[in-house]
Amino acid sequence: MVSLRKSDPDHGGRTRKRKRVALDRLSPFLEHGLMRVGGRLGKAPICFETKHPVILPTNHRFTQLVVVEHHQRVRHQGMGHTWTSIREKFRIIKDGAAVRKIIGKCVFCRKRNAARGEQFMAELPSARLQVDKPPLSSVGIDYFGPYFEKQYRSMVKRFGCIFTCMTTRAVHIEIAHSLSTDSFLKAFRRFVGRRGNVEQVYSDNGTNFVGAERILKKELQRFNQH
Repeated sequence: MVSLRKSDPDHGGRTRKRKRVALDRLSPFLEHGLMRVGGRLGKAPICFETKHPVILPTNHRFTQLVVVEHHQRVRHQGMGHTWTSIREKFRIIKDGAAVRKIIGKCVFCRKRNAARGEQFMAELPSARLQVDKPPLSSVGIDYFGPYFEKQYRSMVKRFGCIFTCMTTRAVHIEIAHSLSTDSFLKAFRRFVGRRGNVEQVYSDNGTNFVGAERILKKELQRFNQH
C-alpha cells in the first residue's frame, strides 16, 4: 500500500521524498468524460475552458494536430506564441517538449530561420599585400561630405578627398573645393607633392575620377620621354 505522505523513511533512517508525476501536479478532474486541469481559478471571471483546459497526452496524433493548428493560427510566431495560444483551451503534459518537437518539423519555419548563404571572399589583390614598399604606394580614393564653410557672407560647400593606403590603411585627407575634375586634380597634385608618387590608384567610376584619368593619360602621351 502506497502512503500519501510527502516523505517516507527508508532503511537508513533518511527521508525519501515522494516523486510527483506531471499529471498529479495539475489536480485533474473529470467533466463529461474529459480530463481537465483543476486549480484555484473557479471564481475567476473568465470562461470555463480557460479556467479548466482539457489535458492532452504528450505523444498523440490529436495533440500533434492541435499544436499544428495553433502554430498556424499565430502565423508561425514561434514556440512562445504557440504555447500561449494552446493553453487557452488545452494543457499538454510536458508541453514544452511537445511544442518544440512539432515546430522543429515545420517547413515554413525552417525555411524562414535557415542560415543565409555567404559568398566566399576572393583573394586579395597584390596592392593589398605590398609589405616591402612604403605606405601610400597604392591608394584608394573617395570623397566625403559636403561640409559648409563660411566665405565672406555666404556659405559654400567643401568636400573631403580621402586617400587610403591599400596595405597599411594609412589615411591622407585633402580639401576639394568642388566635385569637378580640376578640383580633384589639384587635390591629387597636393597629395603627390606631400607623400610622393604612387604606383596604383583605385576609385569608383565617379565622373571626376574618370575625367582625371583621361586627362592624365593624355598628358602623359604628350610628355617628352627623352
